[in-house]
Amino acid sequence: MSAAVPGNAPGSAPGGTPSLSVNGRARPLGDGTLTGLLEAEAVNTQAVNTQAGNTQAGNTQAGTSGARGLAVAVNGQVVPRRAWDATRLAPGDAVEIVKLFAGG
Repeated sequence: MSAAVPGNAPGSAPGGTPSLSVNGRARPLGDGTLTGLLEAEAVNTQAVNTQAGNTQAGNTQAGTSGARGLAVAVNGQVVPRRAWDATRLAPGDAVEIVKLFAGG
């Protein structure tokens, strides 16, 4: 369950726009797709591919299958990368986006 924004109904952003929670912060629902959300959050799967040593060019529409080091969960359930394009989001959903980085 996502955290409500003070002064707004759960699942709505300021002005009553449908929203969800991304890494604990309220965000507009947008087009209601997981790939659309990743684009809106400027998650660059090409950068993730490069860091992982993968030379395949990628973006959230064409390259999610090659995005290594990136995990997404919706309402506490990890969404397999192959399901990102088909995953629909609803007002009030809680999304967690995790990028892995090498180092110590």
